Amino acid sequence: MPATAPRRRTAAAVIAALVLALTFLQPPAPSAAATATQIAAASGRIQCSGLTCRYYFSQARTAKMKTTLDAREWTASAGLQLICLPIPNKVVATACLVAFSWVYDRARAEIVNAYEMGGCLVIQARISLRKSITFTSAPPSDSRCG
Repeated sequence: MPATAPRRRTAAAVIAALVLALTFLQPPAPSAAATATQIAAASGRIQCSGLTCRYYFSQARTAKMKTTLDAREWTASAGLQLICLPIPNKVVATACLVAFSWVYDRARAEIVNAYEMGGCLVIQARISLRKSITFTSAPPSDSRCG
């Protein structure tokens, strides 16, 4: 049994990398761009460079996620609904959905950390076979954490 866990993670990493690669290569739909920009402005900021995109949730959105997940007892389905689905950038949202079950504990820890320091949750997606999705927190002094 122990040998299957690394294979599953490797397979998941390959799938996540392929999904990200295909998503990066698709041009954004013109009508969806305005909507995504409006949503992003309301709940966070996106920063893309090269093959990496980072989504910074706002401080208010991070705090709301934490209190809502506390009320819902931190179930994985609630986490997906609150963290991955609202992300307007489809690259980051898709990577988040694919990887969430493997990194749920890390996402949870980073939401708590961001909430406690008054900062924001950051999700990074990159085309890579290793760590294609990471969750981290940014301090309130970070200008993208507004």
